[in-house]
Amino acid sequence: MATSVSYTIHVEDPDIPDFTAQAAEASGEEYTRTHELQLIGLVAGRTNQVTLTITGKWGNTRQVVSFSVDMPENRSGYDTQLEVTEGESQAQQSEGLFAMMRVNGHLGYGFFFDNAGVLRYELVLEGYGPDQILFEGDEMITCVSSSKLARIDGLGRVTGVWALGEYDLHHDIGFGAEGEVLALTEERGAETVEDRLLSIDLESDRVTQLLDFSRWMEPYYSMTRPVGPSDDFFWQAGEWDWIHLNSLVYLPEEDALILSSRETSAILKLTDLHGDPQME
Repeated sequence: MATSVSYTIHVEDPDIPDFTAQAAEASGEEYTRTHELQLIGLVAGRTNQVTLTITGKWGNTRQVVSFSVDMPENRSGYDTQLEVTEGESQAQQSEGLFAMMRVNGHLGYGFFFDNAGVLRYELVLEGYGPDQILFEGDEMITCVSSSKLARIDGLGRVTGVWALGEYDLHHDIGFGAEGEVLALTEERGAETVEDRLLSIDLESDRVTQLLDFSRWMEPYYSMTRPVGPSDDFFWQAGEWDWIHLNSLVYLPEEDALILSSRETSAILKLTDLHGDPQME
């Protein structure tokens, strides 16, 4: 008989509430005859009491299984529980986990907290923050180093890696046309920074530079200068950070791209992205 699995995690601490979730099957099916799943929500540095509840399609409990897991301390050393301040809103919080990315002093990690501020999952990366997390079916795609994206399945297994070669990521990735991820990057060793747009084909693994904005916007670029030691971003002195692209949104029905640019204080819209790009 096909069943589903839910679970509850309990630790002996009155300040840490129980965590209950529906287990996501590796198959992507809600009800299966065999179960292969990842338990997310174990608290680092504690003994976790886990209760699995196996339920049939008609809502009948078929089996209950309990066991304990002694979890090691988290690798990053980040706080296991955040200080929570009650606000005035009466709105209910949504279920799930809040992702914290690019935490100062803890690059190389992603932190996932429940509604009570308890660290339930620590994503360990290669010295880079997960600027964005994309979901494709039952898998997620995220930045795992400054020059790599990876696809991770529901069991935490890496099922695909895309190396960007001479390019380093900067702040945002997003789905483009079918089977494509777009990424804001810079070319390592180039005169300019944070001004390139890449296309990653998820099937062929081909990485292509779609736009070098310093060439595409050359009349504007030629009027700019490198960051100086007395400028606001003085720690970038000597870098030609003339546009500083920070975020992107693709509009498939128009083959258009919307970008935010810090240095021009503008939102840019490009049309015919995969043909002859024009700024609208």
